[in-house]
Formats: sequence, C-alpha cells, structure tokens
Amino acid sequence: MISVVFDFDGTMCRLFNNYNLAHTSLILHEKMREYGVNFSPDCDAFDVFNVIRCQISKKDVRLSAFRVADSIISVAESEAVKTCQPIRGVEKIFLQLAYDNNYAVGIATNNSSACVQTFLNDFCNGCIVPIVGRVPDMPEKMKPAPWSLLKVAEKLHTPVENIVFIGDTMNDYACSCCVGCAFIGMAYNQTKKQYMQKFLMDDMIVSDYYELVDKLSKLYKI
Repeated sequence: MISVVFDFDGTMCRLFNNYNLAHTSLILHEKMREYGVNFSPDCDAFDVFNVIRCQISKKDVRLSAFRVADSIISVAESEAVKTCQPIRGVEKIFLQLAYDNNYAVGIATNNSSACVQTFLNDFCNGCIVPIVGRVPDMPEKMKPAPWSLLKVAEKLHTPVENIVFIGDTMNDYACSCCVGCAFIGMAYNQTKKQYMQKFLMDDMIVSDYYELVDKLSKLYKI
C-alpha cells in the first residue's frame, strides 16, 4: 500500500489567500517585544518561531514566547480557514484517496492540527486522517525537520520508502529528502511552478488534484 502524505497550506488550500497577515505580524511584534525579541512587523508571521529560537537563550523564557506566538498564529489560522481557497479538486480527490484501499492518507504540516481538521470538516466531509501539525513547545520540529512526516508514517504504520509526500515549498522537499521518500510538487499557479522548477523536475510537478491522482496511478500502476 502507498501512503500519500500531504502538506496543508499551499498544498491542500491557500490558507491566507483571502486573509491579511499584516495585523497578525503587528501583534506578534508587540508581544515579542515583551520578551526582548526584535521581530519586525514586516516579517512573515511564521518566521517568528525561528526569530525566538535565535534571540532567546533561556529555555523557560523561550518556551513561554513560543507558546504566546503559537496562540496568536493559531487564532489567525482559525479565522483564515473560513475564507481559504481550496486547491482545485481537493474536495473530491482527497476523499477518493482517503477511502481507496490502495492508499493510506495523512497530513504533515507546520500549521495547527485544529486548523487542518476544520478544513477537512468544511471541505472534505469531515474526513478523519492522521494529522501531525505544529507543536507549540517544539518549533524545532517544524519542517524542513523530518519529525512531522515521520510521525505521520508511524501513525499510518508505513515504511518511509512507501510514502509519497505532496508539498509546495523547498522546506517540504527538503523534509522528504531527509526522510528518504518520494515527493510530488503541487504548483497551483505558474508562479508557484516556476519556483518549484528550481529544485524539482517538471514531470514531478502537478497543478491540481486531478493531475495528482493521475500521476499517482501512473507511477504506482494502481
């Protein structure tokens, strides 16, 4: 059996396509100043975890800052998922793969598990699959680290050589390389495709879920 593991934001949906993260970055900037962290409001909100890790050496203070940052970002995710833009075909094909006896399906993401499950509830008929998301106390486990992908493999009882990881960033690809599994890139538009062509061959890039299921069936003769 082949296990297909998905990244979430950018791979299953464009989570923040209709949501402005500038306000979230501003809140993070103000809160992080209380910890002596210089986090610019102009930075991508998800960069805050690496900034905290680099700027706070004391473990208990660092963990407290991580938890505060995670809470702020989780609020943004819970709001954004209500207006997200699903990648074409995800509602139909994800369910098709999840209930196909030839495949096992899971999700490995830097987003919160709660956000992902809300998406599945709203767009994928409440489908239940293993989800390994961001853990507030362990930002070092976020991709490109292999932890989330390995944990999903463990939950699916799947050897890594039987995994195909579907993602949309260099971090996703690096994670798959570290684990030693196959990778297919999800490029939802031409700009994303050009980005992925820098590290991935064209024949391993798809533009939507209809192309993905066709690619999987050809690669694995299912």
